[in-house]
Amino acid sequence: TTASCATDFVVYNTGNAGSAPAAASQTGSFSSSSTPSGGVTITNGSTTLTLTATTGSSSGTSFHVSGSSTANAVSLAAAINSSGNGSSVGVSASSSSSTVTVTATTVGSAGNSISLDETLTHFSWNGTTLGGGTDGASIIAYDNLYSGCSGTKPSIYWQYNTNGGTILTSVVLSSDGKQVAFIQS
Repeated sequence: TTASCATDFVVYNTGNAGSAPAAASQTGSFSSSSTPSGGVTITNGSTTLTLTATTGSSSGTSFHVSGSSTANAVSLAAAINSSGNGSSVGVSASSSSSTVTVTATTVGSAGNSISLDETLTHFSWNGTTLGGGTDGASIIAYDNLYSGCSGTKPSIYWQYNTNGGTILTSVVLSSDGKQVAFIQS
């Protein structure tokens, strides 16, 4: 049999109990009671949202800042949640004290690729991307296995969440590769 980038795949159990998928998130904090200047950028794929600090009124992609780190966090979260802003890059936001939490609006690991940047003084993100998004898969299949294949090697071909059980043994495929058998504990 000849190796095929188009049809060959392997299947593994993850050794994890199937669980509910989780949305990716990240926090950022205002570090001072000084009035910040600059902005924050959130990018999802080819779509970028840039929000700019202003001492004037919040409007569109501008958010009001002052000498209160808590008020600044509330204002930034509100700007992200403003119609057409965060939704354009697949995120929502909340604030608590001087901290802003940005969360992907779709659960799963795809949210882990949403990137964050800031030029905003007295503010920093705790990471450059959202993180912690999980798909909850108990069984995962990979294709694009060979060095001669194009794109990401390997790539997730499909995945399955058993919703609570752990698979401790190997997954078995039918001879035509269309059915999967496994034992769940």
